[in-house]
Amino acid sequence: MTGNPSVAQIKKALQSNGKPPAFVDFMSSDQTAALDGGRSQVADIDLPKPGTYALFCPLTDRDGGKPHFDEGLLIKVQVL
Repeated sequence: MTGNPSVAQIKKALQSNGKPPAFVDFMSSDQTAALDGGRSQVADIDLPKPGTYALFCPLTDRDGGKPHFDEGLLIKVQVL
């Protein structure tokens, strides 16, 4: 992610389904496996350079509803 967008700005961009905002850096993206409810997973994520990263879940529950990032699964982390 480039710049320093707020969590609200990140959430708004994820909700838009439009062109990615300028702060998105697709070269630094990563993903993990999707899991069924009630299960857990530990994943190593390679954050290749110092900066601010947004970690979020774009999925919804199988029966629909809000994307998980709208339910609180969105956080910014700073790598020094």
